[in-house]
Amino acid sequence: MINQGSGYIVFDAKVLTRKRRNNIIFSGEDVLVELKSAPAGDMANRELVRYFSDMLSLPQKCISILRGRSSRNKVIKAEGITREKFLELAIKNTSR
Repeated sequence: MINQGSGYIVFDAKVLTRKRRNNIIFSGEDVLVELKSAPAGDMANRELVRYFSDMLSLPQKCISILRGRSSRNKVIKAEGITREKFLELAIKNTSR
């Protein structure tokens, strides 16, 4: 589910690590993110923030993990983007 606030979006994402490439997959409104890095030592969380920052053309400080830092299921906040722009950019970067 992707919710929009005033100048930001908040969405749930399931993160899978140790994949061949970074990728985002949509199943309806569900967001699945595949990352190359391992979940050890906060590496996957940092890569997740970098991935969304690059994909959305936002500074890393605009992407934050609100819940789930030690879980596959995360709640992510992206400031400075609308729900429609997020979907447009994310779908453009989907490789499946």
